[in-house]
Amino acid sequence: MERALALPMAIKLLEKTTTYQEVCREKDKGGNDYLFFAIIGYVRGNRIKVIVRKQSKNTNAKYILFSFFQMSTQSKK
Repeated sequence: MERALALPMAIKLLEKTTTYQEVCREKDKGGNDYLFFAIIGYVRGNRIKVIVRKQSKNTNAKYILFSFFQMSTQSKK
């Protein structure tokens, strides 16, 4: 349920961001090479991490939302 509530914040973060914080390269069993980009930011006081995947050797590769989750929340006063 928590991830479902974080989806609108993850989309908002992707629309606003201009940079990424982490990059990782991995290969699957079929030999395909993928790049993973992690974007971390605050949306409405909540820290959100979004991971986007792209196939690295394909010239027409699309960016795919791979994972997202809420890392922390704003403390209530």
